[in-house]
Amino acid sequence: MRPPRVGDDAGAATAVIDMTDRLAADRILLQAEEAVHAATIAVAISEDRERIALDLHDTVVRRLFAAGMRLQSAMRLVDDAARILFEQTVDDLDETIREVRNVVFHLQGMSRVPNEVRRRLMVAVAEAGEVLGFDPRLHIDGPVETTDVDLAEHLISVLREALSNIAQHANAGNVRVNIVVAADVVLSVHDDGVGIPDDVFGGQGLASIARRADILGGETSIVSQPSGGTLLTWRVPRRSVVAQNPT
Repeated sequence: MRPPRVGDDAGAATAVIDMTDRLAADRILLQAEEAVHAATIAVAISEDRERIALDLHDTVVRRLFAAGMRLQSAMRLVDDAARILFEQTVDDLDETIREVRNVVFHLQGMSRVPNEVRRRLMVAVAEAGEVLGFDPRLHIDGPVETTDVDLAEHLISVLREALSNIAQHANAGNVRVNIVVAADVVLSVHDDGVGIPDDVFGGQGLASIARRADILGGETSIVSQPSGGTLLTWRVPRRSVVAQNPT
């Protein structure tokens, strides 16, 4: 047998090291490819969720909301028994809308939370515009995105109820919505319609608006304007503690 040479040992060691480096590089490359594949799948899933969320919101929720407002408008044309049925149906539609919105919220993910309040306010105005026949003007002054979650839910519900009342009773041609967020959160809704009929002041819609203000330690005022129309002002402290949920 030929004794090993020093040079041969060095070459073998170099080959082993080279092979080890290549195997390590192959593993790194494989891990990178797997990471890219996983990221591609995640992006595809995210895009699908966003598309589904937009479809649900832009189609399903808007149609449900418009159907509810049409039913509310028709209530004054039917007898008491039918009115009760209409009110129950509208309540069911509202509950369905809330459930669909929750699904949309989870599909879109937590990354959209910072702009969620502003977006939902804009959507509420846009949806009401489909029923009114014109787009109400919306102005937001202040960091509405930083409002408490419970307060934001009340704010959005009050805005929807106010616009629904205008669509049903005011026969308005213009509506201005102003939201100011400072020490207080103030919602003002001004229309140029015929005013609110006396029988509406005792209705559930305006009572719900006032009750939401009371829950948050705020106040509501509804006054006829000398120039025509009605001004609703809803004011609550920005840092409210919700004592209970509205019914």
